[in-house]
Amino acid sequence: MKKWAWKLLFLLGNLSVGYSQPLSIPYNHQLYYRTEESLNYISDPNKDFHTAIRPYNLAEMNRSFNADSVLRGQFKVSKFGKTFIGRKLLHKHTIQLDSANFTLAVSPLVNLEYGKDLMKDSANVYTTNTRGLMVQGTIGKTVAFYASYLETQSKLFPYVADYVTAYQVVPNFGRYKPFKKDGYDYGLAAGYVTWMPSKHFSMQFGNDKNFIGDGYRSLLLSDNSFNYPFLKMTAGFKNIKYFVLMAQLQDGVTYADPQQPFQKKFLSVHYLSYSLGKRIQIGLFEGTNWHGKSLQKTSYNFANPIILSSWAQNGLAGLNNTNLGLNLKVKVFKRTHVYGQFLLDDIGGAKKLDTIPSSAKYGIQGGMKMYNFASVKNFFWQVEFNQVSPYTYSSPLKGNEWSHYNQALAHPVGANFREVLSFLSYRYGRVWAEAKGMYIQYGRDSASVSYGRNIFNGDQGATTGKAWFQGQNASVAYADFKVGFIINPSFNLNLVAGISNRWETFGGQTNHIQFVFVGIKTLLYNINHDF
Repeated sequence: MKKWAWKLLFLLGNLSVGYSQPLSIPYNHQLYYRTEESLNYISDPNKDFHTAIRPYNLAEMNRSFNADSVLRGQFKVSKFGKTFIGRKLLHKHTIQLDSANFTLAVSPLVNLEYGKDLMKDSANVYTTNTRGLMVQGTIGKTVAFYASYLETQSKLFPYVADYVTAYQVVPNFGRYKPFKKDGYDYGLAAGYVTWMPSKHFSMQFGNDKNFIGDGYRSLLLSDNSFNYPFLKMTAGFKNIKYFVLMAQLQDGVTYADPQQPFQKKFLSVHYLSYSLGKRIQIGLFEGTNWHGKSLQKTSYNFANPIILSSWAQNGLAGLNNTNLGLNLKVKVFKRTHVYGQFLLDDIGGAKKLDTIPSSAKYGIQGGMKMYNFASVKNFFWQVEFNQVSPYTYSSPLKGNEWSHYNQALAHPVGANFREVLSFLSYRYGRVWAEAKGMYIQYGRDSASVSYGRNIFNGDQGATTGKAWFQGQNASVAYADFKVGFIINPSFNLNLVAGISNRWETFGGQTNHIQFVFVGIKTLLYNINHDF
């Protein structure tokens, strides 16, 4: 076996053909809008790009189109922009070194935001103060590296603060320390090293997030949770791409001491994507949460790279939480495609648990994206529907939910919900605007009964029947509009302003938050507080 491994590494190393810049493109919705039209409508069918596997690899994108140029925005360079200061402010990284065998880029990261709730008195001001630094570069033609760290102090909206109190983490981030009277202090570290010896194979070791899907949400694996250490490998040939991810997670058990560390668990993901002609991509997904105690008995089978091997070993109702899924994208018109997902969790009852509902746990997604909507260049429209049955993602083994750091690995609402959302986005030069509307209906758990929304309540105390949106009826609606100006596309520094509304209805009462905000942000990751 060892000889086989060495032969494989030797072969891959000698397949190198010099595909430059195997950097990952940070996963941010606004940033990806710039590239998705080119990725979905490339003319050469031999250059298949599997859009459901995110973050994207810059070297793979450059084989399909000039991704560097698109990401930089193709903006006109003014007279000031040609000066040294102008280049640093408007076009280049703060520190940038380029040579034939080594590149290095260093830039600051910021998120300085001020917002005010217009429905409350003047004391309800919400602020975010994030400072950080990113370093990225390449070594030769096959190795890329990235590292960043963010330090944040913020005052959060009441519904987000309630989540922090309940789960001891800041959504999309991790543990925190109190800051002043009612603020939070928290950080975020990310980094990776990528080795891409050929266009057919890449390996990455890092601490970050991953995403499987073509939608705004993913019911399989999303970027909703905190960063985690991982090893992932991708292999592709013509119209096939295979993705393997192994990661270390933290379970969902909370403690009286908020500084006490969570218990470890492990994640394995296998995803096989196939392009059927020019119009269809279909992917088969398998993901398993391996509880740390369970893993001691099953050795390191979580590292088995063969798809469906975890399902064959654990089934769908075992103590190791295995999910299966399908991802589909179909190009229906020149600049329009539809997409969807189907997730299957348990079928029937789980082992060693008598109270779980007997019917299956599953989720469905359907959506559509239109580029150059209404024949207007750079005008983008997306609509999406998501629905997940009660108790999906939960586990009979406490702490082994489909989660990391007390946050869902898929949809932030959890389960027992349905959702409709829509986006309109337009960009003209450096100026962009975005409108978002969203409606979520769900059944809330009570203090003593789990109706299936909160995945951390698990299957314990579950009702004996199961109906859609069972429990206490509740809903959340969003209406959001923002405008921005891209200051520097190299690290996506933006000026942003907007107005947001959130209505939460429960028990016959509606709580309305309406706030205006302005900020300067490096948009390199998603902050999703729309739950």
